[in-house]
This record gives sequence, structure tokens and C-alpha cells, in this order.
Amino acid sequence: MLLSSRDTASLCVSDGLDRVMGDRALYLQLLHRFRDDYCGLGLQLRLALAGNSLATLRPRVHMLRGAAGMIGARAVCQLAAALEPACHLPAAACTETVLLLDEALCALLASIETLLDTEALTASAGAGAGAEVEAAAGAEARAGVRVGVGAKDGAAPAPTLAGMPNDPTGPVANDAVLARLASLLDIGDGAALDVLEQSASSLAARLGVERYQRVAAAAHQFDFEAALAALAPHL
Repeated sequence: MLLSSRDTASLCVSDGLDRVMGDRALYLQLLHRFRDDYCGLGLQLRLALAGNSLATLRPRVHMLRGAAGMIGARAVCQLAAALEPACHLPAAACTETVLLLDEALCALLASIETLLDTEALTASAGAGAGAEVEAAAGAEARAGVRVGVGAKDGAAPAPTLAGMPNDPTGPVANDAVLARLASLLDIGDGAALDVLEQSASSLAARLGVERYQRVAAAAHQFDFEAALAALAPHL
């Protein structure tokens, strides 16, 4: 079954794949990271709500919003977006949104777990078949038959940082470019990659090549939080 056909009410896999330009392996990495990072957030939110300390979790809710949007979890993204500006309000004003977000997050995590388990089983079956093919190829080779092994069809190349300058001499990126890049990274928008590539020379001139490379490398792995942290000293 195609990964893109596994959409559920809580997770639009096809949307998530579009955001990572169809990179299946990278999308699965993002799902693993999301599960590990947010598996306990629902409980934390309910405890903070009971203790009237929801404001302390506002940064986490903000990160949840971006991460959920990146993987195609629209309901969780929308609820996080609604809760974030209300975190400073009295508990009574946030109760319904917190409970809805907790419920949606639980459903999303269950969908992610099911999808990852299915993918693991598929990969295991594929590995077994691959081992049989490799053994057969080895037997033919030992019999004097030369077996050519090519690259796996459809394998996505490792992300490259197109346009990365080694000695930037062009114009220096202005504050507007930096502000747009930071804004896109902050909300987990893949358009940040376009800014990094289209303004590579001017950004490297403003940030320095080494820092530009750190920002770009993190962004190309869709680790927008790390990219924004690397960019922060220049904002």
C-alpha cells in the first residue's frame, strides 16, 4: 500500500509528504520525532490547566503547532493555533480547547503509531526478500556469473544545499529577508527552503558562511527549530 494512501481523520499523510517533497524516509523520521517529542504533552496540558499554569507551556504549544502542520496533522495544528494566544487567560477560558487538543493529540499519536508499526512490518518483509535476492546473487557470483547491482529505483538523493556559497561577495541580506526567513522557520513553513536557496549569497554575506551552512543544513532536514535557533543571534 502506498504511504500516501494511509490518510486518517487525524493525519493527512499525503499533505505531509507534499511538505517534504515526497521524501518518504524523511517523512517517517518526522513522524518518529513527533511521537517522541509530544507523547506526553496532553497530560502536561491537563496538569497545567488544573494548576492554572498553562502560560508556562505556551512555547511547547507553539512548537506543536509548527510540527503538526509539517506532518499534515491539521486538526492538532488548528487547535494548537487556537490555544497558543489563550494560554495566558484564566483556566476556565481555555478548558474546552485544552480538552479538544488533548483528544485530537491522542488520536494523532495513535494514528502515527499504527502507521509506523505497519511501515516497520513492511520494511522487515522487504529486508527478508532482499536477503534472499542477495544470497542468490552471491551464489551466481561464486559460480562465475557477474551480477550488476544498480541504485535502488526511486531512491531519493540526500538533500543538497543548492547554491551554498564558499566565498560570498554579493549583496548582504537586509532585515526584511532575515525577518521573512525567521517567520517561515517559526511556523514550520517549507517556503523557508526557497528563501535559503534564492538568497544564498546575500544570507551568507550577512550571517557568515559557517552560520549560513548551519541554518541551511538544519532546514534541509526539516528541523526548523534548530535552524531558527542558529539564526537567532542575527535577528
